[in-house]
Amino acid sequence: MLKKLRGLFFEGRTNWNIGIVDAPIEDFLKNEKPDVKWLDEVSNKEFTADPFGLIHHGKLGIMFEHYDYERKLGEIYARVGDRVEKVMNLDVHASYPFLIEEKGEIYCVPETNQANEVAIYKAVDFPWEWEKKQVLFKGRVSDATFFKHDGMWFCFYTLADAPHSKLYIRYAKDLFGEWKEHKKNHVKNDVTSSRPAGSIFVHKGKIYRPAQDCSKTYGGSVTISEIKKLSTTVFEEVEIKKIEPYDSYKFGIHTLSAVNGMTLVDGKKYSYRLRALGEILQIIQRKIWH
Repeated sequence: MLKKLRGLFFEGRTNWNIGIVDAPIEDFLKNEKPDVKWLDEVSNKEFTADPFGLIHHGKLGIMFEHYDYERKLGEIYARVGDRVEKVMNLDVHASYPFLIEEKGEIYCVPETNQANEVAIYKAVDFPWEWEKKQVLFKGRVSDATFFKHDGMWFCFYTLADAPHSKLYIRYAKDLFGEWKEHKKNHVKNDVTSSRPAGSIFVHKGKIYRPAQDCSKTYGGSVTISEIKKLSTTVFEEVEIKKIEPYDSYKFGIHTLSAVNGMTLVDGKKYSYRLRALGEILQIIQRKIWH
């Protein structure tokens, strides 16, 4: 009864925030997580998550999702120091702005699965100005994560029909070439270690891939797996490390993003908003009629 009353008068909201870890991503392979410095929180009407970054002209530029609860829309924002701005004008919900450096240029591939495409944008003035370069491939794709290995580009992602559990791979000889489906797609079906969660990285000759563990809640924790085999026909990885949330954001972590000896992370907690009288009456009316 108390739970039902709380749900009637209060709206629970997920609040993600971004943190900066002054340690390389491989330090998350150790027993203890490195310390994190959290950015100032925005209001409970919005949140920030999915950070990716680069050091450009000596300054850390962070790209991230900014979600507005009133508009129910995620948009791509950027931050350098205290300057924070929306940097992409897209017509759909956008998140997970994965960054790529290739041949002296900077590119971004945001998640825009409502548009049924994986599109790549080129930085005109990083991180403030972007132009759409091309659509790499079509699909309701979540969290496209790119990695270059043995002269071949690989893209790891999930799809809308099973966004937390089924892992897919595409590959291409050139970033702007034809992206072919992996012969074993889907290559994995595991809610604890499939959906991408940031940068794939190499440490001491081994390849590691962070993935979300959504078995208890969306973005509940991160599983780091070692990729044992990766080619256009073979994929094999072994889970080796579980990264639990930080105490101050104890309900989730779903991004580990490498940036020049640092790591960007995010964390989840919950807040509650007192509903307006009109909202409460609408809920009561729906319950009466249904």
